[in-house]
Amino acid sequence: MRSLTRRFVKFVTATCLLAVSGGALAAPPAPIEGEMFESWVGRYPDMTTRDLLKHWDIGRLADAPLRFKPSAAAFHAHVVKALSLSKEAVAQLEKDGLVIMPQTDRYSMAAALYRIYTADMPLLVTTDSILDAMHRSFDSILTDLEVTVLRAAVKDALFTAQMALPDLARREPSLAVAAQDADLYLSVALNLLESEPNHGSLLMAPRLSAPADVKAILTKVHSLKLENPGLGGDSTPLYGRSRAVDWSQFKPRGHYTESVQLERYFRAMMWLGRADTGFEADDVRQLRAASVLTRVMDESGASKRMGVVRNVVELMVGRADNLGPDALLPVLRDQKLLAAGALGPDKAITELADVIAASNLAGQRIRSQYVVSLPEDPKKTELPPVFQLFGQAFILDSFVLSKVVYDDILFKGKKQERRMPTGLDVMAALGSDEATRLLMSELDAWNYAQNLATLRDVIESWSGAHWQDNLYSMWLDALRSLNETPTGNGVPEVMKGTAWARKMTQTQLASWAQLRHDTILYAKQSETASVGCVYPVGYVEPYLAFYEKLGRFAGEARRRFKGLESAGVQAEQLERYMSYFENFETTMTQLRTLAGKELAGRPFTKTEEQFLKNTIEKTDAGTAYFATPEWNGWYVKLIFIRRGVEKDAIDAHPTIADVHTDPDAGKVLEVGTGNVDLTVAAIDNHGDRAIYVGPTFSYYEFTQPASDRLTDPQWEAMLSSPNKAPARPAWLQPYLGK
Repeated sequence: MRSLTRRFVKFVTATCLLAVSGGALAAPPAPIEGEMFESWVGRYPDMTTRDLLKHWDIGRLADAPLRFKPSAAAFHAHVVKALSLSKEAVAQLEKDGLVIMPQTDRYSMAAALYRIYTADMPLLVTTDSILDAMHRSFDSILTDLEVTVLRAAVKDALFTAQMALPDLARREPSLAVAAQDADLYLSVALNLLESEPNHGSLLMAPRLSAPADVKAILTKVHSLKLENPGLGGDSTPLYGRSRAVDWSQFKPRGHYTESVQLERYFRAMMWLGRADTGFEADDVRQLRAASVLTRVMDESGASKRMGVVRNVVELMVGRADNLGPDALLPVLRDQKLLAAGALGPDKAITELADVIAASNLAGQRIRSQYVVSLPEDPKKTELPPVFQLFGQAFILDSFVLSKVVYDDILFKGKKQERRMPTGLDVMAALGSDEATRLLMSELDAWNYAQNLATLRDVIESWSGAHWQDNLYSMWLDALRSLNETPTGNGVPEVMKGTAWARKMTQTQLASWAQLRHDTILYAKQSETASVGCVYPVGYVEPYLAFYEKLGRFAGEARRRFKGLESAGVQAEQLERYMSYFENFETTMTQLRTLAGKELAGRPFTKTEEQFLKNTIEKTDAGTAYFATPEWNGWYVKLIFIRRGVEKDAIDAHPTIADVHTDPDAGKVLEVGTGNVDLTVAAIDNHGDRAIYVGPTFSYYEFTQPASDRLTDPQWEAMLSSPNKAPARPAWLQPYLGK
């Protein structure tokens, strides 16, 4: 632990310098997860699955029979008729008090709530519906900022920096090659931002580098190939060396397929963020180019424009997992390398590389590029230190996925060749005992219990500052709060068994899939080496910490968005964001109050009953000839609507995201959400027993060729074709109504 402590002190010093130079109020949490993992994994040598279950005190859930018959509960006959439940579904409801009904119609959560409303069925306010509203709003706000602010800021910063390069090269001839490399880097980004795919000519001509070199890289980008020299594949010459690049990552996905502008922005930012397209900080030529780029970004004022983008992404997703200009600049200043001619001598660059290596400023915590690891060598392959202008963010779940695959698993001195992780790995590391139970066969097959145990230790060491550093981490923290079964005398019996645990595991996985979908551009991916109706009654899923953390999420978002006014975001735009988050926070407080009353056995007030009855409603507006529906209710107000896309609150939007790449197999792990299900649950609430219906996610997880990473439209088409849609998880099948 001494080396870890020394390393911690070094990095705190470095980040404090960065905070002062960047005008931040406080240093971010020190990024030492990688070193913590390596230091702590030795606590659990050759741990078996049985050892892990004992260590975490995980046993089987006591699936005791319900002490009441759901068939005798209020509204049972009405719900069975309204949903046309089959005999099998009714039997499952009677057995476990819960059945999840897949829907052939494609509903959004709001539309599903309206269906429950129009059928006069008791409403179950699900955590799924709240999380889906948060996803839609997060995605909408990020898209809104990208279209109105970020794209223009990136273009301005790149162009400004590029224009400054020729003068630097003339003044300092020893930096000519470095300036050419920096120009190539910027020219590719500018052409990706401005040009059409497969355009024959360059719209943004390079200032110093060869146009043919720029065109060659653009051709590679549009090839969408996953390079793997180890299997006889291609590699790409870049900055004086050849490297394997995963060009398949440049296919626009997520909300970036909505417009040509967003597609271009996606490709440009992928170039500026991927570890395999940046400058390697242990190579003299490339580190000199990175230093030149840092200088021109600072001297030209381009860093200030790029800072607008950084502020938004660090708020919403997180901080870069590699060295960038803001961290390199103070080091160059300390080493007196900003003066004319200082970067010319190789000795100066070598000494700079030593300083960077000693502080690990360019170190990566997530493996996200092609590396070779020999199975017979027990040592893990070190990741190269990387500089990127806008490196992809460190995210905790990708860190988890990268540590439960080859070559990070060592059992009895041998590397375990597990190629593909699963979303359950993330949930188990985040504290889910049910996810751990579902992983038992995987743990037995690949012997990575010690890795999973260490990952949970690392995660549990996170302080409040870590969890509240950005909205992405706060979202994960809210999902963590769903691990624990609600406590108290008022907990319904159905929530104590396996069926409910599986339902909540699906909720966590599906919301995580939406989070990865929304942040697919900025989050660093892991890689394997190599009508007149009413709700008669309502019940809120009683997860008090969940509502509390989502309220904190909204409160922090509102506070931090207010600080973006100086970053070029329009005041009216910010006001809409802050007003939305204020309402979201208020609603979470209300839901927490209702859930607390349920657990305590206290009755709702008339106002609270009316709140649940006003979850959603539809009225017709317009004229008699052109009537248009208007949606109201507190649930609809949880969804931020971009101007011009008002239907987003009601339209169904299945999502898909690739979260991990196996270069040897040429496969990616896809996680997605499909059609909204309806969960039917028998709730005993202090003597009141009734059948409730609520909308829930459907979750999918499967592998897909890396050459065909899925977009949302492709995924929707797959879901619409019974022969193409993948199966739901096997562990959920017993609870799905037929």
